[in-house]
Amino acid sequence: MQRKTVIRTLIAMAAAAALPIAAQAQAVKLTLGHGAAPGNPRHEASVKFAEILKAKTSGRIEVQVAPSAQLGDDAAMVTALRTGALDMSANSQGAVANAVPEYAAFGMPFLFSNAAAAFKLLDGPLGKELADKSAEKGLIALGFWDNGIRQMTNSKRPIAKVEDLKGLKMRTPPDTVLVEIMQALGAEAQQIKFAELYVALQQGVVDGQENPLVNFHASKLYEVQKNLALTNHQF
Repeated sequence: MQRKTVIRTLIAMAAAAALPIAAQAQAVKLTLGHGAAPGNPRHEASVKFAEILKAKTSGRIEVQVAPSAQLGDDAAMVTALRTGALDMSANSQGAVANAVPEYAAFGMPFLFSNAAAAFKLLDGPLGKELADKSAEKGLIALGFWDNGIRQMTNSKRPIAKVEDLKGLKMRTPPDTVLVEIMQALGAEAQQIKFAELYVALQQGVVDGQENPLVNFHASKLYEVQKNLALTNHQF
């Protein structure tokens, strides 16, 4: 996670939010939903965000964090944001791309050599363009953060070359780009909600999955997957 970017976002959000609240002297309670498990950086950052926002507004704004897809998967939370049923979400590029297609471009495989290269774009004019396009769809971008670079695991065999993926049933999130990546590599892509992934792997509904290592670890997917390949296929 880009610490400076996140902190700038939190402080800016707190300062901006404090202005109308200070004038009205009214308490505001917001809900922030995400799909990661406690212990995952996405959850810990969300909790820290809530702490800083409450402190910066002298307790006038409280944020309740709902982890582990309690409020639905990423795609469902994007819909809830647009309808006003959910206040905030620490969401994913793939799910947001369903509403704002331009986000899909940032999910192209092997697009960035490192996190700094990605944030150079996201913190610049292209990030501003994405934020503007998001606003047109009823989504206010408070800032961008990363979920880690994605790796592959499976229960069948080690992945040492492209051919090793042929025929593997690989779970993907609701991300068209990721589905096409898996298919191009010869795997069979199946979309399964992250909250249901552990059981799906345990029962053999799918052979493998791809996720950042922080998700793999926090959700204990290593208990039902024995082969890990550091593919770095998507940031």
